[in-house]
Amino acid sequence: MKDEEFEVLYTILISPGISVNQLYNKLRGRISKVKLIRLLRELRKPGLIRAMKDPKHKQKILLFLKDDVQDTAREILIKTYTIARNNIVGEIERLTRTYIEIAPKIKNPAMLEFLKKLLLKEIDKLLSSIL
Repeated sequence: MKDEEFEVLYTILISPGISVNQLYNKLRGRISKVKLIRLLRELRKPGLIRAMKDPKHKQKILLFLKDDVQDTAREILIKTYTIARNNIVGEIERLTRTYIEIAPKIKNPAMLEFLKKLLLKEIDKLLSSIL
């Protein structure tokens, strides 16, 4: 999984129901709009995201991670944001253990790659919080 693909998925994870334009604005400077549209098509193929028309605005497309991807990612992250500074090692261990338990059950290689990058990003955030 390319970094750009991960950034798109991660942004949708933390902002479910984000519109394509809002996603583009959040990623501006890192990815062009043409490339974003192409990536969104590519990420739909392996079943990572779903797009639906906004019922209030017919031309607006809302983006979500597929339910299984969203649920699994949240299971990995559930305690990360409430962790105390003095338990970073324990939290990294918990994240890693959770990934090791979940990974063998996942058949979709693209989803597995996303979750692996998600784990690495969260570990990086925890380690960066020390500074």
